[in-house]
Amino acid sequence: MEIIFCGDASFKLQHDADEERSGDILSDILPLLRSADFRVVNLECPLAPKELDAPIRKAGPNITGRPENVGFLRAAGFDLAVMANNHAMDFGADAMRYTGALLDNNKIAHIGAGENLMEAYRAHRFEKDGVSVSVISVCEHEFGLAGEDTPGTAAYDEYLLAGAIKNARADSDYVTVVFHGGCEHAPIPSPQCQSRYRSIIMQGADAVVAMHTHCPQGIEICHGKPIFYSLGNFIFKHEPDVPPGWFTGYMVSLRFGAEIGYEIHPYRFEPDGSKIELLRGKERGDMLDYIDRLSAIIADRRELSDYFDGWCVQKSGAEWANGAVKAEYADISSQPENFAGYVDAFTCEAHHDLITSSLRMLFEGRYEKGAVYAGKLRGLQIKSADPLAF
Repeated sequence: MEIIFCGDASFKLQHDADEERSGDILSDILPLLRSADFRVVNLECPLAPKELDAPIRKAGPNITGRPENVGFLRAAGFDLAVMANNHAMDFGADAMRYTGALLDNNKIAHIGAGENLMEAYRAHRFEKDGVSVSVISVCEHEFGLAGEDTPGTAAYDEYLLAGAIKNARADSDYVTVVFHGGCEHAPIPSPQCQSRYRSIIMQGADAVVAMHTHCPQGIEICHGKPIFYSLGNFIFKHEPDVPPGWFTGYMVSLRFGAEIGYEIHPYRFEPDGSKIELLRGKERGDMLDYIDRLSAIIADRRELSDYFDGWCVQKSGAEWANGAVKAEYADISSQPENFAGYVDAFTCEAHHDLITSSLRMLFEGRYEKGAVYAGKLRGLQIKSADPLAF
């Protein structure tokens, strides 16, 4: 059995990407998508009509697509949309429910969000030719998270995920966890992120496929099982001030049989969202070499820590801790306009990694070394103006 996994698909600026227009957008990659038995994508926004536009209070933008955008998913032949991410609940439970019903009506399965935490944690099971694979979708602790009796997304919980993997293992040959997390725009994961993903493998998952960083990251084989630290964006029109690496990524084909095999498929998409194109020839080779460079850093825990110190310096992580908590904030009316950002900084795993690593670096007197690695890190980032200028 072969399953292709694709990264973040958002239609915030492409409400007109319906089935007819999507044929052109997808034309170059459709043969690849159709060659697989099943196709999975991260749906990075609700697909709801304008009358359901009721943005929740959160850090970062509230984004949404429109019902017409289900035509893109249908044109691509996606069998499963994972919804455990930081935008699925941007317009509240009604928009999330509308999206789920829309996907159901178009025979596209969906996981990672639901009426309560247990429903959000449910797995989807694929089966073909006597081989079965369960997929579980979880995300970091940002906004719109499901509770015991409240709707939302499946926030990562080590105990709950271990139970979900165990239950999926009971009736599936393989289990894959799709994790929406990591430091946005960073070409490397944090050491803490690496530990989280490795622990998921230790809990019994056969593969971890991650995304959210909006740029590609490297790959690691942990106890014989693959971890893909970030696929990058699949299609996510952005303007202006485009961050590094925004327009490029890779799909991954996971093959399940006597053992697990994989192949990655690098691509770029046009800034106006008009086309997704596979990289070929030298461009493909350069991208694969770049992924190998990132993977080599991941393989060396000490070097990964040094590079992440550089990221902390580049992002001024310690500054987030200044003035985040004050007694008067107990009164909601006294909270500053950016208070949601402070909440996100301390409760979201990726942001927490940034802040705690920054404080530890300062405490241990490693700032100057971190500043050196900040310069090296900039050399690893894909340049915005030329997505393939490494």
